[in-house]
Amino acid sequence: NLWGVNIPLQEMNETPGKMIRYVLNLDAILHSKPATSLSAFLIQRRHLASKATGYKDPFMILTTLLVFAANLEIIAALAFSI
Repeated sequence: NLWGVNIPLQEMNETPGKMIRYVLNLDAILHSKPATSLSAFLIQRRHLASKATGYKDPFMILTTLLVFAANLEIIAALAFSI
């Protein structure tokens, strides 16, 4: 929600004349509270992952898959280390 307008990132990316860029200003960083428990964390991850099915942009799909693979690798490494 930026300036009272709720526009999904993907929709903004598809809007002619609009561009998504990296902001170098530290004041532009959004801080949110971390999940307070493992179950809250898993619910948060499930909520974010459910949005990935609507992605159309190949770059966003690839990024989502890479993040998923990296997280899966961490879990597998922990499981195999035990």
